[in-house]
Amino acid sequence: MDWRATARSTDAAGPPLARPSPAPAAAGVPLAIDARVDIPSRIAAWIDPSLDALRLSSSLQLTRSAAGSVAAAYASRGDRVGLLDAFGFGAPLRPAGGHRQLELLRRRLAGLAVPSTSIEPSRTPAPAPGTLVYFFSPLLEPDTAAVPARWVRSGHIVAVVDTLPVPDDTGLPAAEAQALALLLATRAAVLAELAGEGIPVLPAGNLREAVEGWSLQRARSRTVPGGAR
Repeated sequence: MDWRATARSTDAAGPPLARPSPAPAAAGVPLAIDARVDIPSRIAAWIDPSLDALRLSSSLQLTRSAAGSVAAAYASRGDRVGLLDAFGFGAPLRPAGGHRQLELLRRRLAGLAVPSTSIEPSRTPAPAPGTLVYFFSPLLEPDTAAVPARWVRSGHIVAVVDTLPVPDDTGLPAAEAQALALLLATRAAVLAELAGEGIPVLPAGNLREAVEGWSLQRARSRTVPGGAR
């Protein structure tokens, strides 16, 4: 009910005036992708890509799998699902429902690739107000936390899905081991920034259970003793 508009109305005997507002679910569930890097699990392949040419286990592979699972789960409930590049590379896929939308989304995920250096990103996309956003990233770039943090401050609910594969440092030379330590230090800073914003980080490898646990935690946090919300 719009009580201010009702008070201004000249028809005192008329019914209260209502202002239509879409439910948050109507905006859909956007899946935001950070595809700026593709990190294989075998650390030696970071320097020599030929050591893992097929990229059977990499951050983009985990992104494809995890985002596809989330999309299928929400689509099966009748929710609208969309896809966007969190840093403005490529056109977004607007939220929609149905089998055709799910197939379009899967095709977009299958074609994920690190953007060419010749591609200029557009303005960082903004999801519809009040939506639930899943943000998929290996969390390796220093500015990674800035985008989900901005969305949270704008009133969105954001869950970050960690897509970095478990590093395999077998036979790693000392120089590469030092580089790995520096990279993981950057990642630790990103994780600390997300924690400071209250943004949960869910593992891509065990995503279904992690999402269920996070959803239960959110439900409990909105409930006070006595059952009132």
